[in-house]
Amino acid sequence: MSRFRFIRKIALLIFPLCAAHGASVALDQSFRAPFFVTPSTPGRVILLSDGKFVVFFNTDSLVDQPTGPITRYFPDGTLDTSFQVTRDYNFVEAVAPLPSGQLIAAVEQSTYGSNTTSAEQLVRLSDDGSVDPTFSSAAKTDNEVRTLTIQPDGKILAAGFFTSVADAGRTAIARFLADGTPDSAFNALAPQITVGQNFGIFTKPVLQSDQKILIAGNFTAVNSLGSLGVARLNDDGSIDVGFNPSGFARDGFSPIRGIFVQSDGKIVLAGRFTIGENAGIPLIRLNGDGSLDPTFVSPPGFEGAGMKDLAVQSDGKFLTSDLSIYRFNIDGSPDATFHQPALLIDQSSASGQQGAFTVNVQADGRIHATFNQTVARTGRLSSDAPNLHNIPVRSELGRNFRRAFVPGAGL
Repeated sequence: MSRFRFIRKIALLIFPLCAAHGASVALDQSFRAPFFVTPSTPGRVILLSDGKFVVFFNTDSLVDQPTGPITRYFPDGTLDTSFQVTRDYNFVEAVAPLPSGQLIAAVEQSTYGSNTTSAEQLVRLSDDGSVDPTFSSAAKTDNEVRTLTIQPDGKILAAGFFTSVADAGRTAIARFLADGTPDSAFNALAPQITVGQNFGIFTKPVLQSDQKILIAGNFTAVNSLGSLGVARLNDDGSIDVGFNPSGFARDGFSPIRGIFVQSDGKIVLAGRFTIGENAGIPLIRLNGDGSLDPTFVSPPGFEGAGMKDLAVQSDGKFLTSDLSIYRFNIDGSPDATFHQPALLIDQSSASGQQGAFTVNVQADGRIHATFNQTVARTGRLSSDAPNLHNIPVRSELGRNFRRAFVPGAGL
């Protein structure tokens, strides 16, 4: 049987954000998730300023009509058919929205022959999904651009696992001008960072209020000096020698996957860390100079979790993801008023790539999350993570469990 007969439901859910103590997080039943024919579901979602969102990373085509490697949806989850991206690109690694409504996307295009090769390139997509021909074709890398950040001046920060930009040596971090041409001044000063297969910068470059740039991942050296996987650059690309991370270690090769700066300048990291003899710590906080902040609460009960993303609310509380969605107070303590959804996730996968990979907070407080989906072992319709199709309905216990996924009044 062709693999395209296995229809998979997109692993993207919306949960209304409930602040009251004792309230539960429920699936938003008004959200209509699309179906894809590819065995893998999308791994990334980016919210847009108008409430729409784009989905990419592993996608191929919708069941009911051919689509490209990136699709756009209305806030209720229905497909925006006015947005069509060419299928000349077989993969989209990263996306960043521009104030104009256009998108910068890191795309992959394969050339087939005796030796199949892939090339990474940045493109600018117009509102209808077409490629903007005025954007420079020089915005190329030799390997994955995992994340993109748009600076206030329109310049584009690209980070990932690459070792060259526009055929010139440049590892893991580079900047492009608004038209796509490489920012040669920045790139000449940017540090050399250890990269490899799935090895380099994982997080979006984060701009501080002073325009310095935070980067993080699983790199082990910067300019040939040992690194804990987090560094800070000056606006011109040079390394900030006043930032010296200390007091912690990453667990093995686990990358730092989330980073954000709190209002007081302290820096929260999500991943899997060791402090002293305590391993498997999912969240830590650094002072502005990079030293470990001992006043930050290491949340109990999360040992061994590998947090994969961070999203900040307007009140300073922050959300992160692993096998569920979790909310924490500013000091790192778990928010007792937030009841995270119980996700039924296949634990038998040898890859360990389970759970929620991205978290976004809408303007109305609702939470977007994408979940990595495991391969179906039967030919029936499948909606793993959460595995809703296997929730029993014939027993009273099963019916009660299903009621937990119905939004309460006013949600």
